[in-house]
Amino acid sequence: APVHQAWGCGAYQTKNLKVRELTSDHAGTISQLKNMQPYAWMHISLGMEFGWHVLHEGAPFAARPASDITNKKFLVLLTDGKQTEPAFGNNGNRNVSDGEKNLEKLCDNVKDTGITVITIAFALDDNDTENRLKNCSTDPDKHFFEAEDSNDLTEAFEQIKNQTASAIYLSK
Repeated sequence: APVHQAWGCGAYQTKNLKVRELTSDHAGTISQLKNMQPYAWMHISLGMEFGWHVLHEGAPFAARPASDITNKKFLVLLTDGKQTEPAFGNNGNRNVSDGEKNLEKLCDNVKDTGITVITIAFALDDNDTENRLKNCSTDPDKHFFEAEDSNDLTEAFEQIKNQTASAIYLSK
């Protein structure tokens, strides 16, 4: 059976698709990104879940607590495709629709913790997924971006940088 039908994660390990803890080692992050290769299906809700884990105060990454008023958290979710990975739902079955529902629920839960959710639809030709991303963002007018090409993507990240910079105060 193909790997994606085996429902196991073992095949992903060899593809270097590993979550990297928050770090100021930009060269290391860039190196890891350059070595990553797409593999199997698109699983947007899983990406959202791992992003939330990185920012959450509990295990496995143990970020600073949300109650720390000196701490502001932002999660950027970017996809260039619609959900194609069958995901578990309430009924125990796996299907794409459950993956989409999982993303919607995760978005609500992440926003409820005070994390600002910013979403980007990159060269995405699927209205349902674009609407899901728009609704996932904290403020669709401010935190949802459509980027058709690399220039648009650069502009989106420039706006995100400006938004986050204006929301935080840096001190030594």
